[in-house]
Amino acid sequence: MLGPPLKENMTDTVRCNIYRANRKAETYLYLRENELQEILPEELRRLLGRLDLVMALELHAGRALARENVDEVMNNLRGRGWHLQMPPPLEMFGIPRAKPSWPTLPPHTLVLVGCQWWMPFGVSPLP
Repeated sequence: MLGPPLKENMTDTVRCNIYRANRKAETYLYLRENELQEILPEELRRLLGRLDLVMALELHAGRALARENVDEVMNNLRGRGWHLQMPPPLEMFGIPRAKPSWPTLPPHTLVLVGCQWWMPFGVSPLP
């Protein structure tokens, strides 16, 4: 069983393996060295798909990581044995988030969708 996170100091190190998720682009899993993938929640394993080993790494408090806080990663590895690195937001690359392209409809408008009439969400059917 994994214990609680330890206090950080410069001599603490954590060895880990980093895996790339097959089903989720730009998603990486840090897994404490000698831990098996079976410690991951079943739902997470299903979402990530096959995990391909990218590299082995020794983490310490002074080490810089490209997208993650090394202290947070080390605490997660000590506490639960794994850390999930999610893809960066699109804004980080200067790509604005797409705005919904829903047309603006006047109140009480019915829209034909397939073979059924539909009233936009939040619109009351009566004046």
